[in-house]
Amino acid sequence: MKDGIYQAIILRTQELGESDLLVSFITPEWGRKKAIAKGAKKSKKRFVNALASFYHVNIEIMNPKKGKLPLVSSARLINSYRGLTQEYKRVCIASFIIELTETLFPIGAGDKRIFNLLRESLNSLSKDDNYHLIPIVFEIKAMAIGGFRINIDECSICKRIYTGKGRAIFRADRGGIVCMGCDKESQNKPGMEPETVKLLKMIYDFPFNQAKELRLSKSAYDELIEVIKAHRDYRLELPIRTWKYLE
Repeated sequence: MKDGIYQAIILRTQELGESDLLVSFITPEWGRKKAIAKGAKKSKKRFVNALASFYHVNIEIMNPKKGKLPLVSSARLINSYRGLTQEYKRVCIASFIIELTETLFPIGAGDKRIFNLLRESLNSLSKDDNYHLIPIVFEIKAMAIGGFRINIDECSICKRIYTGKGRAIFRADRGGIVCMGCDKESQNKPGMEPETVKLLKMIYDFPFNQAKELRLSKSAYDELIEVIKAHRDYRLELPIRTWKYLE
């Protein structure tokens, strides 16, 4: 990461000694990074309360000797997404979004797509009255950016094209749907009505701000939750601990 000033979203901070902070953040240019903010707990000028989880900031980075973590020279707040902290449920969703981002994208990974998705999700979560679909849309899109898009175009076994007629079965081990002729539904292989498959495709295809406004029936919502949970549990090495606060 070169010296310079970058837009960043602060994922989390950790205290280092009496005055320093270890800052985890993500930028559109360099993906997820860590840097040390020396004196951040005491400085009233260089950081101006800008180093906190969920904050969108301009962060100034300076690289010391080779082999050492970069330093945060200063930070200026762009958006604190203040509405996130006004309601416990919003904080839980934001924490889930951050944890999923950290799990999907290790240090050095990530790009402009995940940065923009994260920024749009936090912004909407801080303002929208109806925000229940935001974590679902974020997860589906983030998993796809991370290389784990669910195949909903054809049966993952016989390769027959799915035409939107009849139930489909999600197979986590195959990363996609299979037809009723190739398998049977079970607790570990949840089924989906055509409406649910169609909604999943729309979430993939629509921009975030359009996808989060989709209207789901309760049955489609429940099916979608089962599918993305099975997909997440199979594909990710670590469980997402904050999910339990959303159930």
